[in-house]
Amino acid sequence: MKKIRQATIGALVATPLSLGLALAGPAQATAATALPRCTDWSQHTYANGNHYIYPSTWHQSKNADCTLRPGDANPGVFVLQDTLNRCYGAKLTLDAIYGPKTREAVLKVQVRHKISQDGIYGPETAGAMDWPLRSPDGKTVGCYT
Repeated sequence: MKKIRQATIGALVATPLSLGLALAGPAQATAATALPRCTDWSQHTYANGNHYIYPSTWHQSKNADCTLRPGDANPGVFVLQDTLNRCYGAKLTLDAIYGPKTREAVLKVQVRHKISQDGIYGPETAGAMDWPLRSPDGKTVGCYT
């Protein structure tokens, strides 16, 4: 999928840090295991109606400081799988189960972005990932970093 990098779109998109998707450094990698699980999803909407959806601790909590890992099965995993398909071409089955294929897709994202490679989705991975930007009618208009 072609990345949106135009200045007009870029002005509409907040950075992951400003949205609470703090990047975890090496010293914080161990702390990520102590974070709560992402069990649902939240949505961030811009003034023009464009929006993106991301895993969070509970529905519309806006708290993305959480993890997903093998064995998890919930709406947060579904959102992660959908993002991996739309922005990374993962071709995962959208079953909301964090199984071996989802872990492998997360590992590929971690390798691509040169971050800690453990196959676990957490703040560092969230901050590095591209996310699908959707129009008000829900159509994906591109992926952004």
